[in-house]
Amino acid sequence: MTMRFVPISCNIGMSGSDVFYLGKGLLALLFKLKTKVMKSFLLLTFMITAFAGFCQQTCLVTKVIDGDTYKILRNGKLETLRLMNVDAPETGQYFGSNARDSVAALMQGHLVEVSLYEFDLYGRRLASIKVNGVNLDSLMIAKGWAFYYYKFSRNKRLAIYEADAKLHFAGIWKCMNNVPPWIWRRLNKTNKRLYATCQPMPYPSQLVQNKK
Repeated sequence: MTMRFVPISCNIGMSGSDVFYLGKGLLALLFKLKTKVMKSFLLLTFMITAFAGFCQQTCLVTKVIDGDTYKILRNGKLETLRLMNVDAPETGQYFGSNARDSVAALMQGHLVEVSLYEFDLYGRRLASIKVNGVNLDSLMIAKGWAFYYYKFSRNKRLAIYEADAKLHFAGIWKCMNNVPPWIWRRLNKTNKRLYATCQPMPYPSQLVQNKK
């Protein structure tokens, strides 16, 4: 899956690429002008246009499809979102249903803050989401509801949250046969069955007893 981190404007009818090329043209014109007043005006126009691309919206979550994919109601229309920075277990994997149900209990039927980005290869809008002011990607990783999707993330802090979740056997990290969803999706049906149930991770006290 390819993730592009180009913001989409919410309040004006422009795509992220429109904002980029408009800003590029304004900057080129800016350097050609000699008048300070005109330079200041164009610089202000560029800043307003650029920041418009990073706006947020408050949307209603109508359905949690799985741990990282949701249906929202935006401007009177249903839209499918894919949460950035994480990859939640698939429904066929162990903890896939748990992750979905946990996220649904948290935000299905509730209003959330959404920042919209480009579409992915499956036609879903990439998005970052805040629930009650908390970043959903950070919350999911800290609770062990999802894997840190390091290939498509610039937020290195999430790796720290994941390490802490492993240390405390949170969520998916209670199981010793973990395989990230991006690997699981490439397995054949026979091998996928190997990861349909959880093999509990032995706690430190159990390891000590086994040594005895």
